[in-house]
Amino acid sequence: MAIPLSERTIRLATTLFDAELAEQIMAVLVSDISENIPFCEKSNPTGMERIRFAIIRLIAENPANFDVAIDQAKKDWRDLF
Repeated sequence: MAIPLSERTIRLATTLFDAELAEQIMAVLVSDISENIPFCEKSNPTGMERIRFAIIRLIAENPANFDVAIDQAKKDWRDLF
């Protein structure tokens, strides 16, 4: 079961991006950056914030980083920081 987004994660995404991109990012964060991330199998929405915030930050710096950030989180999320 996917780990839902925290209210803070939703607020951050909707503040930084237009509605369409925010929805896309939030959907990917739930589907791809969830319990399938190494060492996050038993995390909760708040516990996933650090990883998800790092991804949002990278995308905000350069939207071309979208796929790179998602792929990096799947391989070794510690490199996001």
